[in-house]
Amino acid sequence: IICCKTYSLENVVEAYRDIIGENTLVVPLQNGVTAADETKRLLEGRGYVADGYIYCFSNIEKPGIIINSGDLLKIGIGFFDGRKDEKAQKLVEILNEGGLPSVYGGPEVKAALWEKYIMMCGNSCAFIYYDCATGEIQKDPEKLEFLRGIYCDIKRIADKAGIKVREDIVDNYMDVFMKNPPGSMSSLYRDISTGKPDTEYDAIIGGGIRLAEKYGVDVPYMMKVYKK
Repeated sequence: IICCKTYSLENVVEAYRDIIGENTLVVPLQNGVTAADETKRLLEGRGYVADGYIYCFSNIEKPGIIINSGDLLKIGIGFFDGRKDEKAQKLVEILNEGGLPSVYGGPEVKAALWEKYIMMCGNSCAFIYYDCATGEIQKDPEKLEFLRGIYCDIKRIADKAGIKVREDIVDNYMDVFMKNPPGSMSSLYRDISTGKPDTEYDAIIGGGIRLAEKYGVDVPYMMKVYKK
């Protein structure tokens, strides 16, 4: 299971390449929608790569202590081609037994991956643009309208890419956002606001801009964040 940040993916794959055999299941959980394809490219035929995503609002309180705030916690693993894989299904069983809500799926994993991206990238864009956590956005109608605009931008990219996300995804995520703890924020915004030298900004927001350009989609709200 590859749990590093997107910007460390290449170094991590290189470091562990020698333990990945022909039948090794590899599950990347990076933010964004291209981690599995990038992992396959880096592995050059070693192992076999599943598609995966994780929802969580987590941060490192101190070494060995991870805090997950709120109720949003789940993981999904599967293959876009719909194949059944006993090893992946067993992994999902183990994760559920350990207390991490997990699901195994086929083509629907692709939609779930994009839906996660709409939320994560959308929230991060709003946090970064207004330089604040959830609570400041929840109580400001202008900021909430900006957040909705970001969600809509990313959904248009998904639609153009042929990804069947839920039609009510924007309204649903606005409702979810209003229930998040006021102090919660995305890991991307936390890294930027604390001055970390390496962040997922280019992979998440820059990646969204590149996808929009690829599919010829106008994303005015995302572009405001990117330019800022």
